Parts: sequence; C-alpha cells; structure tokens
Amino acid sequence: HGLVYNPGERVEGYTNFLWTVLLAGIDGILPGERLPAIATALGVLFGCATVVLVGLFGRSIAGTDSPRLLIAPFLLAADSSFAAWCTGGLEGPMFAFFVVAAAFAHFRGRGEAPFLFALATLTRPEGALLFAVTAGIELVRRRGRIGDFVRWSLPFAVITAVPFALFGAILTVWIVGLTNNVYFQVGLVTLVGLAAKNAILIVEFAVLKMEEGLSPAEAAIESARQRFRPIVMT
Repeated sequence: HGLVYNPGERVEGYTNFLWTVLLAGIDGILPGERLPAIATALGVLFGCATVVLVGLFGRSIAGTDSPRLLIAPFLLAADSSFAAWCTGGLEGPMFAFFVVAAAFAHFRGRGEAPFLFALATLTRPEGALLFAVTAGIELVRRRGRIGDFVRWSLPFAVITAVPFALFGAILTVWIVGLTNNVYFQVGLVTLVGLAAKNAILIVEFAVLKMEEGLSPAEAAIESARQRFRPIVMT
C-alpha cells in the first residue's frame, strides 16, 4: 500500500532511510502485527548500546577506569527524553548509536569512522553535517593550519559562504514552487555543513597560494579552480 505513517495517510517522503529499510526487511521476514513491538525492541537495543559506547568513549579519553566515568552513561540512561526516544519505535536511538560509534572510532584513529558516519547519514541526513564538521576539523589538524584560523578574517571568509548557499536553495525552491516542509529544512541543515566544509577547503588552499606569493584575489581564484571538481563530486 505504499509507505504510510497512519493507515490511509501516505507520506511524501522520509528522512529515516536506513531505519525504514531495516523495518521493511524485518516485515518481509516476519509479516504481521508485531512490527511496532520489534521497532520498540530495536530502539531499546540501540539505546543500551549507545549508553555502553558512551562509557567506553569516556574511559578511552580519560585513559583510566575511574568510577567517575560512569556518570556520563548514567545521566544519559536516566534522561527521560532519551528513554522516550528509545521506546518510541523511531530511528533516534539507531542514529545516536552510529554517531557515537563514529566519534569513538575517529578518536581512536580507526578506519571504520567514515563507514559509521555514512550509516548515520543514511539513518538521518544530519549525519552528513556531523561528518562535514569532523572532516573539516581533521583536515585543519592534519595540515597544521590551526594557527592560521586564529585570525578573524579567515573564519569570516568561511562563514560568508553559508548565506550564498542558503539563498540559492531558497531561491530554487521558490522558483520551482515547492513547499517549505521539514524535508527542505533538514536539507538546509545539511547544506550548511557542506558549504562550510567546501569553504574551509577553498580558504586553506588560498592561504597556501598566498604564502607562495600570489595576491589574495589570484589565490582565491586559483584555489576555487583547484577545488571545483571535488566540490561538484561532493
């Protein structure tokens, strides 16, 4: 009968792709009225796994087994909002698990971090924003350019790229005649992350070109030319 949230009410789209595919696969194997209970059980399972990961993450950061490290997972487990999401049968706990797992893997330098960020993005689009922020910070750290961003002019140049991206998206939606629904708003959040990531790359290349002797205008044009193809591929 198509994807519905309530009988007879078809949805125009959905943002929880991986969760929907998972439940659809389970429904194909175990058809019947048990799917809501299965979704709730999966939410509780992912929620418990997230609490355990938070504890392991804290221990890895602190490098010790102090009992105080149990405070963070305890507060998370005792939070009423987190408990409501875990028992609601929605994708929130699954998304939280992949985000914490990706952050944990990235902190430990494991190669699974991009894969986990991809799973988080397939679960909810906000995962792309988190990946973009993490990738930008890691890029700056590896290139050793953190000192350059102490100057106010460089982060300001990055920030100014965001309004242009938002204006283009809003203008396109207005011209096509689409509605300002939740899917468009989630897309705007993702667009902000992508625009900031691309701006950081362009600004960093421009700084390198200026150190080679180019003027600010020439460095900006050259860096934008070099990064155009990767940005389009993104």
